Parts: sequence; C-alpha cells; structure tokens
Amino acid sequence: MKFSFTGAVLLFLATLPAQGRIGEALEEMAARFGEAQKDGAVTRMAGHEQYYFEKDSLGIECVIGDGKCVMEVFHRIGSKIISDEDIKNILKVEADGHGWGFNYATKRWMRSDGRLQAYRQPGHDDYFFLEVTPSKKKENGLSGF
Repeated sequence: MKFSFTGAVLLFLATLPAQGRIGEALEEMAARFGEAQKDGAVTRMAGHEQYYFEKDSLGIECVIGDGKCVMEVFHRIGSKIISDEDIKNILKVEADGHGWGFNYATKRWMRSDGRLQAYRQPGHDDYFFLEVTPSKKKENGLSGF
C-alpha cells in the first residue's frame, strides 16, 4: 500500500512541470518544455501560430496570439483519456491564486477572475482545452477570435 501511495505522489509531482501557462511567450514555454515543433495539423484559431510540446507523457499544443499563449490543448500520449486527476492538476497550475468553478449547463470550468475557461473537447475525453475567455480576448485586443 505504501508503494502505491508513493508512486501516485511521484506521478503527480512529475506532471506538475508539464503544465504550461496561458499568457507565456513561446520562449518561456520552450524553456519549460524544451524545443517546440511548429504545428499545422489542425487550425485551432485562424491567423495564429501553433506549437506542440511533449513532456512527462503529456502532449501540449499551444496557440500563440500577439506573442503570448492564448490557448492550450492537452492530451495524454499513448492514452485514450485525459483523467480527472490530470484536469485537477492543470487547473491547479493555472489558478494563479484564483479558484475554479464548474458550470454544469455549459460543461466548462471558469476561473474566478473570469480570465480563463477550460473544457473537455465535446465528444472526446482525450483532449482538454484551456483558453482565455472570449470577453478577456476582446478586452485585451487579441485579434482573430
């Protein structure tokens, strides 16, 4: 029993550095994850650059707008699902001193300051999205949304 608890704690600690940060520049993300691959497989937001990182069994696609990350898409490498525990860890890293609430009607998490929203891709348990909310995108003058 002690081994499985220790293993779970080590797995949790190993995934923390793999989380990105909305608002970081590409250079900051590269320092955290290593070299990025330019990603053109799926266009998430027209007119924005996309980069793909892999770290600690997570694939992280970052959408860059006006020099900063405005959306992250997470998936587990080699797994069909991103777990509830993965989501808790991602939201914890992205909390920045704020709480998160879940809206059952929209099936989205909203950060208490209204800056970020997060959601599973509808119909897919294998992708988890984290992005600047539409109102904050307009407020900050981010183009292409």
